[in-house]
Amino acid sequence: PNRSQARDACTAAIKMSKALDRLNPIWRDDGFQPIRIGMGINLGNLVVGNMGSRRRFNYTLMGDEVNFASRLESLTKYYNVQCLISESVQTEIADFPEFTTRELDRVVVKGKTEPKKIFELITRPMDDPFKRGLALFAQGRAHYMRGEWDDAIAAFRDAIGICDDGPSRAFLERCEELKAHPPVDWNGVYEFASK
Repeated sequence: PNRSQARDACTAAIKMSKALDRLNPIWRDDGFQPIRIGMGINLGNLVVGNMGSRRRFNYTLMGDEVNFASRLESLTKYYNVQCLISESVQTEIADFPEFTTRELDRVVVKGKTEPKKIFELITRPMDDPFKRGLALFAQGRAHYMRGEWDDAIAAFRDAIGICDDGPSRAFLERCEELKAHPPVDWNGVYEFASK
């Protein structure tokens, strides 16, 4: 069931993104601000059902995996992407050709100590400038993982110049900060202090 759940969730995310791309110009013409969305998708064990007491209860879900999905959703703003997925989701959808993903980062989210890989589910069209930007991002991230700040900065700047890539902007800013204040034991893991 995990495989079909992951596929269904990722398919829904892409359809939501395409629908928003169609609707935002209409709403803008009607005088409304465009709407942006962020989605976090994770797989794992959780508790689902009516929680509370006899007098007051709600249908809800709880557990670490729910919290991590919420953290992924929050991080979409930091990376300026529409959808982030966990490694467990990436594993389940890796061989479906309709999905394109990229490994974004290894992070420790607020309240946790264990690093986790996170991935972007690409929801935008894969035109040539974006493909070149993805390749430059991958180069920049490889330099970043090795602590080669100048080379990483150059690759991320090139990616931004080609396709204004949100993750490249986030990493460029991060690399400039890390270059100014080099970490002692760099392992490529970034720790987020806020949600």
